[in-house]
Amino acid sequence: MNGRYNGALLALSLSVLCYSCTVSNKIHLAADGSGSLEAQATAYPFTSEAFEDLALMGGFENATQLSEEGLRSTKEGLEAQTAVSQVQLNGYGIGSWDATVQFTNIASLFAGPKDESLVSWEKDSKHSTLTLQFNRRNAHALEQWIPLLQDPTFMLFNPAATGEYAEDEYVRDILGFTFGEENILSIRGSKLTLEVTYPGVLEQVSGGRAITNNTVQFVAPISRVLVPEEGLLWTATWKDQS
Repeated sequence: MNGRYNGALLALSLSVLCYSCTVSNKIHLAADGSGSLEAQATAYPFTSEAFEDLALMGGFENATQLSEEGLRSTKEGLEAQTAVSQVQLNGYGIGSWDATVQFTNIASLFAGPKDESLVSWEKDSKHSTLTLQFNRRNAHALEQWIPLLQDPTFMLFNPAATGEYAEDEYVRDILGFTFGEENILSIRGSKLTLEVTYPGVLEQVSGGRAITNNTVQFVAPISRVLVPEEGLLWTATWKDQS
């Protein structure tokens, strides 16, 4: 079998946990940059059969055991971070899950190697600005959240290692092969949604939209995260309450 496609099959467990579904995240920030993250992922029904096949190939008893291992290692990775004070992570069936993470500092929570952080949090006397940036250079930071990405087996689902693919090619040749060409349309519809609420008045947004006077929403295709050649740059500025 072609090495590129074999790698895609072996990487399936991670993709079901994160990339073959719709992922919604809500961050509630306090004035000092602490807060909570609530995340939920719902896998598409067509992933279950492929997940069962992968479980057998990987030496697991079944897909449930494989899914539980992915959740366990992710929970351990989060708990190892100094900025995390509490983690709750629950799985529902194969590939669907929800999580609540309490953190002391959002910039530290998303810190990356060599100061290539995913998030910056800046304050002056009147305003607070949150910037989220994800690109090829800082994609390694995801390995803190999803330790399985560090395993060579999962290379084709590590955004830091998909540089040989264009986004459309990746969806068609890797995700399409893994989950079936008939499901490519659903895969293209997989979205990452992030809502951020802060106790201030939202004054400026880049890359997203205001949905209330203190909450901003950002949306991106999951494929843009997997192949971050164009990158994501999201910014929101709030006027602090006096």
